[in-house]
Amino acid sequence: MLGLQDCYSYLRFQNYYKRRPFTGEALLPDYIYYIMTNTSLYGMWPYADKIKAKRLAANRIGNEYVLPALCRIHGKLQDDLSLLLPFVVKANNGSGRNIICKTTSEISIPAIGDSATLWTKDNYYFAAFEKQYLRIPPVVFVERYLGGSDSPCIELKFFCVKGEVTVYTVIERSDSLCHVFTRAGDLCAHSGHSYDNLTCEIPRNAIAKMICLAECLSKCFVFVRIDLYYWENKIYFGEYTLTPQAGLLSPIYTDVFVNKLFNRCLQGSIPSLT
Repeated sequence: MLGLQDCYSYLRFQNYYKRRPFTGEALLPDYIYYIMTNTSLYGMWPYADKIKAKRLAANRIGNEYVLPALCRIHGKLQDDLSLLLPFVVKANNGSGRNIICKTTSEISIPAIGDSATLWTKDNYYFAAFEKQYLRIPPVVFVERYLGGSDSPCIELKFFCVKGEVTVYTVIERSDSLCHVFTRAGDLCAHSGHSYDNLTCEIPRNAIAKMICLAECLSKCFVFVRIDLYYWENKIYFGEYTLTPQAGLLSPIYTDVFVNKLFNRCLQGSIPSLT
């Protein structure tokens, strides 16, 4: 029997689905909404816990690809955080819970303390009823910040189905441009300007290595997004994302070609909801 929150997720899926004509093929947001009604997500919380996920990833791909937590924040701040610059303060139990500090002037002890208190008291599960967040013991920690004006960090998000990369996005932090590529490296959708104007350059062998790492990390999932960073010719693990943006993805993920790829890969993996 579905609980109240499960019904909420199910209705979100159904209402979204009714807003457009049914063509016989589900869009990626549809599938994510379906995942959100699956009670097995409760047991997947270690992959959503940003600290435990580091350990899980290190066990699979090695410590050299995983940024360690520099310290944890408990109650009143005692450590001299300026010694850790540049850094980012993160919560392990949600999305978008971070404070970036690149210089000493950006370190606000009261703001960090207030955010840490809020993040540890507030259960992110209730933001969109993503079940993987419900059981995470809250921890606020400090991690090295990757990037700078001279060497920007590039985020790559690999959408994996049954242990294989289907598409991946390349995101430049400087202007939040997003480009979607097939596993073979062909541009299939983008936001902003064309790929010809994309300022970042990633060697093909680095892309190939990241695809290999993403597929290694995703082997036990029917669907998962693996987030990786590329900075100063090195690759770093970001996180496992089980329900990207709770299904509220940008229009590029409803691109016809992108969703044909997902439908082909997910064939037989989406049971009927009726």
